Amino acid sequence: MNVKRGGPLVVALLFAAGCTNSVTPDVVEGRAMPNGNGTAISFHDSGTEYDDNSFVTAGIPWAGPDGTWHDGTNGTNCVGTDTTAATRVRLGIIWVEPVDDGIGGQRLAWLVCLE
Repeated sequence: MNVKRGGPLVVALLFAAGCTNSVTPDVVEGRAMPNGNGTAISFHDSGTEYDDNSFVTAGIPWAGPDGTWHDGTNGTNCVGTDTTAATRVRLGIIWVEPVDDGIGGQRLAWLVCLE
């Protein structure tokens, strides 16, 4: 299993109640394939429990192979929109506990394209 617990980035989550909680993401590497409009990926070949999961990428911070970070608000990310292409990536994945009527589960905190 290739999950690296923790990493250099700590993700702060803001809840509707106004409190701030911090979590350390699981950091995994594998291959990502985008959906047609570049707002989600399927994740493969990591050898971890995250294989074959899908993650929403719209609005998340991402960096390309050059290391330049983007805030995720301007269209697609470095994985692109070609549904037949796989890109080697590093992901920061967090677990979100549901609050009140909100949804929980695995969420993508950030994405780095390695190629």
